[in-house]
Amino acid sequence: MLTPAELRTIEQRLSVERLAPYRASTSGDLVRAVALDEWNREVAAAFGATLGDLEVAIRNAMHDELTAWSARKLDEQRWYLASGRSLPMARLAGPDHTTVSSSVTRSATGVP
Repeated sequence: MLTPAELRTIEQRLSVERLAPYRASTSGDLVRAVALDEWNREVAAAFGATLGDLEVAIRNAMHDELTAWSARKLDEQRWYLASGRSLPMARLAGPDHTTVSSSVTRSATGVP
């Protein structure tokens, strides 16, 4: 169990403003407010890990689809080398297709 002095130190270090919503939810109980803040951090960490996994899965799925498309349409599996060619996602950039195609090419080649 934390002492009152330790709780005040935690509140100062985390900030009164950060703990204010938790204190409001706990009728001003600092012990429960700190516990809620800790729970919030644990949930945020779990969400961050899940979100990271989802991002990797989506990116890998897009790569697989673009590789298959590029092999079919351009006779080249490395879709990121399709310099000057219209990638399927280029439609998102607008009628001239330059924004996405050129940024994908720059990103794949390391050119800023």
